[in-house]
Amino acid sequence: MRLATWDFAAILGLGLLLAWWALQPGHQPGMAEGNDLVVFYEAASRFAATGNPYGSGFVGTASFALLLTPLTAVGVDAAARVWLALSLVGLVGLSAATLHVAGVPARAWPVCALAAGLLLWPADSYGLVLGQSSTGVAMLATVATAVAQRSPPAAGLLLAFAATTKPHLVLLLAASLAADQFRRTRGLSLASGFVVVSASLLAMAALHSRSWIDVLRENPPESWDYWGSTVGANVFFSALLADRRAGWFLLATLGAALLTGLAIWWWRSEPTSGELASAVMAASLLITLYAYPHDYVVLALPLVWIGPRVWRSSGPLSAPLLVGLGLVAWFAPIPARYDDLRFSALMLPALLLATLWLLPTKGPSSSPARLEPPPQPPQAWGNKGGPSQHSYAHRPR
Repeated sequence: MRLATWDFAAILGLGLLLAWWALQPGHQPGMAEGNDLVVFYEAASRFAATGNPYGSGFVGTASFALLLTPLTAVGVDAAARVWLALSLVGLVGLSAATLHVAGVPARAWPVCALAAGLLLWPADSYGLVLGQSSTGVAMLATVATAVAQRSPPAAGLLLAFAATTKPHLVLLLAASLAADQFRRTRGLSLASGFVVVSASLLAMAALHSRSWIDVLRENPPESWDYWGSTVGANVFFSALLADRRAGWFLLATLGAALLTGLAIWWWRSEPTSGELASAVMAASLLITLYAYPHDYVVLALPLVWIGPRVWRSSGPLSAPLLVGLGLVAWFAPIPARYDDLRFSALMLPALLLATLWLLPTKGPSSSPARLEPPPQPPQAWGNKGGPSQHSYAHRPR
């Protein structure tokens, strides 16, 4: 009864918080400067009319513009409100999937508490105001991680839709989960589902614009102020060395080393799917060429995964370590910071990845890392040297 009361209070409190947040004057859809939802809407409208979504600041995939075309049936203000509502639902879904993968018991109040924290997180909060798609992408990626072992084709489908929206955040995750499935079961259903759905979405977009190559040649996608606004190691190294070629070379070298280390860690440590996904999400932000602070919402899973494990394994240092991690997570990816301090956001995924590699790999999870064969029953040497007649099912597990 006490738990049910907490669940009811948490649901009510989250509902009131969401309503209060959405009704704030500065949080109204379309109010933020450089609102991304308007760019998405215009791209979908252009794609529906001409087959070319580019030319208005849109840098996403044509498949994403195709998926957004139903929003053009209503005006941009109504579309912004629908998109915000879907984003808030995705925030709750992200919270539930994150806690499930992290092995937290299925209760309403932890989900509501995490959703409230993510809603108030400056990076994610500003992304929601902008009408960004990062929350939805993080939700799809985390749900895919949760179902990867029980339903690999469904995981591949979810990752395909996430890759259609922000491929730079989930392609490495899709490859890692597919490789993990093949290692465990020699199956390729996750990769097959991902490829089939992705190819279908690309084919639908290409068929809508029959002169696809000509369209891209005449009006290719352009990113506004790419080097002055994005958070990426390539931009950081280029600015640090005052040479773009040297920056790209350093990124390529460190990126190759990071991916090699990730592969060796995966092969030797046999991490659970939650640990693997957490490490890959952090690594994706370190090697991507295009990211903004609102993309850091994909780190919800590694943050939640690491927290209780640091608490259990660090003894008297647990509290200060968690407080320090929380402060870095809160302040590092500050939105709309376009000076050199924006590169402090790179601290967060690097810190999470290092912590994951240092923590014991066999933490509790909602699903095991791989399917182990059941142990054999003990031998009964008094029975002519043969095995015992006692069934394994009757032994304590």
